[in-house]
Amino acid sequence: IFEGLAQDAVSACTDALLACSRSIVKAKGQEDGSLFLVMHLLKLREQIVPFDIDFSATEMGLDFSDTRTALSKLVSQTGSIFKWSTDNALWKLAKAPPRVYHTLHNSKKDLERELKMGCEAFIMLCAGKVADPLVSWVRKADALLPDGAAARGGGAVRGHAFASPEKVKQVMAALKQGVAHFNADVVSRMTLYLPNPQTRNVLLSPIKANITDAYSRLHSYLLSEFQPDEYVAFGVWTPEELTAALNAEPDTPNGALP
Repeated sequence: IFEGLAQDAVSACTDALLACSRSIVKAKGQEDGSLFLVMHLLKLREQIVPFDIDFSATEMGLDFSDTRTALSKLVSQTGSIFKWSTDNALWKLAKAPPRVYHTLHNSKKDLERELKMGCEAFIMLCAGKVADPLVSWVRKADALLPDGAAARGGGAVRGHAFASPEKVKQVMAALKQGVAHFNADVVSRMTLYLPNPQTRNVLLSPIKANITDAYSRLHSYLLSEFQPDEYVAFGVWTPEELTAALNAEPDTPNGALP
């Protein structure tokens, strides 16, 4: 009995947290909604660790699809019930009883799946806000050159509108603005929801890795396609400067959790 109650309780809590997260997304934005979900799913997982019980249950149901099809034929072909053949609609209805099926449901695995999906969604959201302009620029450049051509330079990219000096400056400005927002807003907010530094690092490490990977491709193009004086005029960060900027300590967070 206790195992059944535990399974239902974990499932109900998980569903309630998902519903609350969706409400917070509408009220405060995707970042707060995702962090709220991750924080409370982690707490829920910690709460059930001490209980050495099986959170799986087999649910039984009935599938009436064949019965529904046979009944529909019986209603639409009433004359066939008098046929002495296997095409008799009444005979087919008798041969199409509901099918019993079994579904294995594990509330703990459902919790783990939702937690994993919540973490991945938050990582992609935060990394995308900073890296998307870089990825967009690099994809346009990659489309112009065969593999490895970027390392040879030659000005094949810079002649296009998206690689004009003004556009490159805009990309760099967007990067620096995105990193500033990441440090001042996202990382500070994470500190509110996830006080444990190790827990935060599980999310921060892949976010920073996605950003630096995207920038390394852009940076290689800038080195090969532009002159040193242009490189300086663009205000380009070296990869090391980007890493240092991403690792900068955020200001002390203020505010309250939803």
